[in-house]
Amino acid sequence: MAKPERPVRSNPSALLKPIAIYGVSLALTKAVGFLLLPFYTRFLSPTDFGVLALLDMVGTYFGIVVEAGFVYTFTKFYHEQSDERWRKRVFSTSLWTTLLIGAGCFIVVTPLAHRIIDMLFVEDANPDYIFYLVMILGTVWIDVLNVLGLTLFRLREEPISYLKVTAGRTIIAVGLNVYFIGVMKIGILGFLIANLITATLMALLLGLLLLRRHWQRPDRALAWQMVKFSLPFIPTGFVEAFINAMGVVALSMMGHLEAAGVYAIGWKIGGVIMLLSVPVNNWWNPRMFKIAGTPEAPEIYAKGLSYFFLFMCSGALALGILAEEIITLMTTPKFHGAIHTIFPLALGLAFFLLRSDLRIGLALAKRTWLFPLLTGTPILLGFPLAMRLGESHGPEGAAWGVMTAMMLAPILTGLASRRYLKVPYQLFRLLRILMAIGICMAAARLHPEIGLMGRLALLMMGYPLLLLLLRVITWGMVREAWGWLQQSLKRRLSPSEA
Repeated sequence: MAKPERPVRSNPSALLKPIAIYGVSLALTKAVGFLLLPFYTRFLSPTDFGVLALLDMVGTYFGIVVEAGFVYTFTKFYHEQSDERWRKRVFSTSLWTTLLIGAGCFIVVTPLAHRIIDMLFVEDANPDYIFYLVMILGTVWIDVLNVLGLTLFRLREEPISYLKVTAGRTIIAVGLNVYFIGVMKIGILGFLIANLITATLMALLLGLLLLRRHWQRPDRALAWQMVKFSLPFIPTGFVEAFINAMGVVALSMMGHLEAAGVYAIGWKIGGVIMLLSVPVNNWWNPRMFKIAGTPEAPEIYAKGLSYFFLFMCSGALALGILAEEIITLMTTPKFHGAIHTIFPLALGLAFFLLRSDLRIGLALAKRTWLFPLLTGTPILLGFPLAMRLGESHGPEGAAWGVMTAMMLAPILTGLASRRYLKVPYQLFRLLRILMAIGICMAAARLHPEIGLMGRLALLMMGYPLLLLLLRVITWGMVREAWGWLQQSLKRRLSPSEA
């Protein structure tokens, strides 16, 4: 018997609860890489980070082909019908198709590993890198299947199950990383072994939890429909991955592998912006399709984009203002060149992450073939700029070149998407957000003598005041949020609720 559709929540507390749980889940997952950064920088050199960044780039491309856009496609097809048998068929078909694609890709790519290593490391190729690359490919293949399983938890609105699985993964990953890198002291190899074991154990756990309850015979005709819809995501993913790795590629092509490692640290810290976005997107992306076609959908899309952009830009500003303290705390002096890469990379990501929301019109109109073109065009400007600035200004210059491409991609996507769905985006509000960010960051950079306390005051008091003065937010919104918070606290503390 099909389960009834759960109503879209309108209570702010009910809305925030799943977002908070997904936030904790993703924080646990990403915390392995971020909180272990002081540990990694103690045992790994900038050159090691440069090597890992290049190998990880190949793994990313491999993952894009294996995943083939099936997470996004799975989400769309899952909501086309509310029948439980249909949804089980969609899940099983997605999983089986991805498994077959992954097996084929692994069989084809693995024998070419030595050629890939020779191309990546023209002068510094190490035979061990071939084995490292094969391990990365296997880990990525397994993790793609894991992501599909976690996506099913999101679609079924089971955030607690999602949290349990990701918490278990975090505990295992931390223990294995500490053992192989810190105790065994086997460097890059220890990092890769820990990741492979963690991904494998998670796949086994998800298999036990999901396959018995949700497996149904895969549908070949459905698989073909899903493949046709998802194929454009492969070139789109290639383009997006290249933008993400553009700084590392530019610096490596110029022979600056150590500078690429420094840039990679800045990218890892600036990438906290992605951590902030994932819980919101995990909750919001399925609902974009659920409310599509309703009269209020365009207005909801527009407001949601503004609030999301404000949230992301605020995070980018915090990372930029506190970059020196973060780098000093999290790394050793040999990585301090990453300080000035953090803000441009974080701000670029704040822009780039908008593309998932902005492409809703193209997705609903089934114009997914436009995705790679709209995302790839900015590379024509961004990559030469990253090369030129990287040569003259090192990792910081490369970061500003990458930021340029990241800002252009969502702008082009939004312009194209509005041809198919007229969304009244609040452009002037978005510009005022950027103005507030720019003023605060310029003040912090031009007056370094204000110190940490001064920068914190600028972030905690000056920035909110600017948002009010520029009417990005209003006193009415502040009072409404404060009233809601008080009511929520009263409900939580009321004895009658016990």
